[in-house]
Amino acid sequence: MKLSRWLWMAFLGVMVAGSALASGGRDLPKLRADAAQGNVEAQLTLAGAYMFGDGVVRDENEALKWYRLAADQGSADAQMSLGMVYIGGQGVPKDDKEAVKWLRLAAEQGLVDAQAMLAGIYATGNGAPQDETEAVKWLRLAAAKGDAGAQNNLGWMCANGRGTAKDPAEAAKWYRLAADQGFAAAQLTVGQMYTAGFTVARDDREALRWYRLAADQGLPQAHLTLGQVYEKGIGVPQDLLASYIEYSKAAAAGAEGAAQQRDRLAGKLPASDLQAAQAKAPPTVAKLGGR
Repeated sequence: MKLSRWLWMAFLGVMVAGSALASGGRDLPKLRADAAQGNVEAQLTLAGAYMFGDGVVRDENEALKWYRLAADQGSADAQMSLGMVYIGGQGVPKDDKEAVKWLRLAAEQGLVDAQAMLAGIYATGNGAPQDETEAVKWLRLAAAKGDAGAQNNLGWMCANGRGTAKDPAEAAKWYRLAADQGFAAAQLTVGQMYTAGFTVARDDREALRWYRLAADQGLPQAHLTLGQVYEKGIGVPQDLLASYIEYSKAAAAGAEGAAQQRDRLAGKLPASDLQAAQAKAPPTVAKLGGR
């Protein structure tokens, strides 16, 4: 059970959303005129176009100008984007204090991505002094609006008593809400809950179902866990070939310790079984750990 998705690339969509110039066939002179007259949507679109070079020559300074004009009019999306600009140092020097100022303005307007971003900043202390109570405050707001990443991270905070009282039942609630939305890390955690009997009756078959859902999304740790499940026969008949394949998938995805597990298991397999397992393993690792 671990904290996930605190910072920054997941939120570029807020900025990209403002860039629809070329693909939308917008009239650049009209867009400029509308933006100059204070049209927030035009300002956001123009800012995004300049930030990403969408139909215009990329110009971060010009993008910043239009984001700031829209933000000064109270656009939460523009405020969020300005926060990201100052975090990334795009066209401006990196400035954590300025970033937090704009993110907070957006978050206070109810923008879920800004709430989740602020939570991450306060939870990690990356951009502001660490304040786990403040992190939980923003996580609760974002999680209540259905943000799966916030729900997962709030589950972690509740499970570990970070920024709030330790509450296994509440942790399980948020993990399950995130898992039901398809958030892979939460699906893995829900599987672990069923394996451990954490707030639920132990159910190895139900655990397996959640591990498979997470693995189907490519989560490395889920493949590693499935390898252990198949090797030990937990909730399923023991299947060393399936275990080898899952360890191989985990290793290919960079899961720590997966390559060692795969190589150890290779020594237990008959040569014919190992060859069959390698044929189904990811090509980049199929010949590793074999005989």
